Amino acid sequence: MAEPEVNQQLPLGRELFLPGMTIQAMRDSRYRHAANAVSELIDNSIDANADHVDLLIQEQQEIVNTRQRWRVSKLAVFDNGDGMTETRLVQALQFGGRGESNRVQRIGKYGMGLPTASVSQCRRVDVWTWQNDIKLPSHSYIDVDAVHSGEQREIPEPDHQAVPDEWLNLVSPETLNPQKGTLVVWSNIDQITAQSETIFGRVEKEIGRIYRHFIDSNDLTIRMAAFREGQSMSFDDRDRKVRPNDPLFLMSNSSTSDPWNETPMFQPYDSRSFQIEVYGRQEVVDVSYSIVKQEALGTQAQNPGRLPHGQDARDNMGVSVVRENREIIVDNSFVREGGRGNIPMNRWWGCEVRFGRGCDDLFGIDHNKQMVVTFSNAAKELLNSEEDTTDLLRNLGEEDNPIYR
Repeated sequence: MAEPEVNQQLPLGRELFLPGMTIQAMRDSRYRHAANAVSELIDNSIDANADHVDLLIQEQQEIVNTRQRWRVSKLAVFDNGDGMTETRLVQALQFGGRGESNRVQRIGKYGMGLPTASVSQCRRVDVWTWQNDIKLPSHSYIDVDAVHSGEQREIPEPDHQAVPDEWLNLVSPETLNPQKGTLVVWSNIDQITAQSETIFGRVEKEIGRIYRHFIDSNDLTIRMAAFREGQSMSFDDRDRKVRPNDPLFLMSNSSTSDPWNETPMFQPYDSRSFQIEVYGRQEVVDVSYSIVKQEALGTQAQNPGRLPHGQDARDNMGVSVVRENREIIVDNSFVREGGRGNIPMNRWWGCEVRFGRGCDDLFGIDHNKQMVVTFSNAAKELLNSEEDTTDLLRNLGEEDNPIYR
């Protein structure tokens, strides 16, 4: 469906935000991949103390240029977290409607994740949540087309619409908790064109990396399952648990190519902790390094970079920036500048920078939790500087010193 023209919006008043234009701006939010949008929903699940999350994809047939093809029709994230009250449900669907939380180390940042990620991928998002009985859930939604037409100007008061059987029949027994949980469903999807086979390969790579620390410590299990017209797809990899994808290659039982999926391909090299003052608070930034094992390199004649595990190392090349145990990005922009990405040695080391939410402004975390702007710019400047870094630091303002050091 075509988006309405600007002059089709409701008459201009003095509202700070016009619903139609605001939601269109949110739809234009750019996520690197659908997996990064899905991760916003998983963030909420983790903040709600879920330890099992199901990512469920339904496909249906459509005709494109007289040919039939399968396409994603609905996507759901089902968790066994604490669920939400009706008030909290409304807040979760509002842009910037973050409610209070007793979790100090929550992942959520501005209360924008669920609605922004959802409307960036689909035209309707429904949420069911329950805290005592799944038969008495609270339900509400955002309908993009209704917002554009002026029919929806606020989050509908939650009703008690039953959780649809189509999802209850698909969720795993480990995730389904009749006493508490949340189901988020994307429908009228118009920004996901790949089939589930392609999506799942990317999802395991991206989500497995983003949540590797949660998965590796057995604090979170993420299951992926795909269905065509309600029937489970029979091929092997359409129903599986996400494995950690570790850029430092120090985790066992990972998604790294055989034979390094069971045994770490790298070994620890060094680690350091930095005490940094941020707005008068003392924050800790931990930096860890790893380096490839000699047996993974083999002999020069084997050219390990062309082997599957060498391709894995290339894909994870850069510095992994982790906030509250959740990865923001593997920042390789400064590594790849000037052709440095083609230097073979750059794929055989790993570096991880970890910090808490108190360092968000220091590192320049964006609201979509996809970028670390200040960190990236500092790394590029230091890498490309023709000056001695000591002189460069001396010329910086005091407020800039921590991130550069």
